[in-house]
Amino acid sequence: MKTMVIFLILLLFSLQLKASRLDSISIFSQSMNKETKAYVVLPDRYYNTNESFPVLYFLSGYGTSGYTSGNYLFERNCADEFGYIIVCPDGNFSSWYIDSPIDNKSMYETYTAIEVPTFIDNHYRTIKERKGRAITGISMGGYGALYLAIKHPDVFSATGSMSGAVDFRPVAPGYGIPQKFGEQKEYQDFWDQNVIINMLPLIKKDNLSIIFDCGTEDFLINVNRNLNEAMLKAHIPHEYIESPGEHNITYWNHSIRHQLFYFRDYFLLNQTITSNK
Repeated sequence: MKTMVIFLILLLFSLQLKASRLDSISIFSQSMNKETKAYVVLPDRYYNTNESFPVLYFLSGYGTSGYTSGNYLFERNCADEFGYIIVCPDGNFSSWYIDSPIDNKSMYETYTAIEVPTFIDNHYRTIKERKGRAITGISMGGYGALYLAIKHPDVFSATGSMSGAVDFRPVAPGYGIPQKFGEQKEYQDFWDQNVIINMLPLIKKDNLSIIFDCGTEDFLINVNRNLNEAMLKAHIPHEYIESPGEHNITYWNHSIRHQLFYFRDYFLLNQTITSNK
C-alpha cells in the first residue's frame, strides 16, 4: 500500500506539470460540516470556447484520498483528448462513498452525489443535467460509482467500475467495512441491501449506461462475474469486460483508457457538448 501511495503521488506531480489545467479546489460539506478537497482536470478547449462540458466524476480506491490520487490514471492532456471535465473528489481513504449508519461524520453519499456536483455546476461551465454527468472508479471507488449512480439516477446517467468491490461482503471485515457499514451481525440488512447485485431492481429500464470490468487474476473477479450474470438475467443493458490482470496499477492503467473512450462516446451520442449562445 505504501508503494502504491508513493507511485500515485509521483504521477500526480507529473500530471500537474503536464495537464492542460489542474484545479485544486476546496468544497465545504454541509452534511459533514468540514472543508473537503477535489481536483478538476479541464481541457484546453474550456478556455477557447463558450461551450458547456459534460463531467466525469472519478472515485479512488480504498486507502487513497481521491483528490491526491485519482489523477494518476490520466495521461497527459487526457481532458483534451476526451473532451470533458474530470473531477476527482476526496473519498477520505475508507468512506465507501456511503452515508454511514454509525458515523455521522462520514456522509460521503450526500457529499459525492449531491454536494460535489452542485459545487462543480455552480463554479464551472458544465452540462447541468443528468445526461451530462457520469461516474466511475476503482475498487472501493468502483463500488461507490455504481452505488451512487443507482441511488441517484436524477444526478448521473452513466456509470462505470474498474475492479469494483461490487459485493464487499467476501472481503470483510477488512478494508474498513465494519467501521462504515456497522458490524455485520448488527447491521446485516444494511449490508445486504447495499450490495450492488441486490440493488439492480432499482435500475429503471434503459435509464443508466453501465460499463464495468475486472482482471481475470483479481481477487474480486467472482463478484464481478456474478454481477454480470445477474444483469444479463435481469435484461439490464451493460458492457462487461474481463482481461488478464490483477488488482493493481498495471491493470488500471489499461482499463481506464477503455472507460474514458466509453464515456466520451456516450456524451457525444447524447450531444451533451453544446455551445452557450
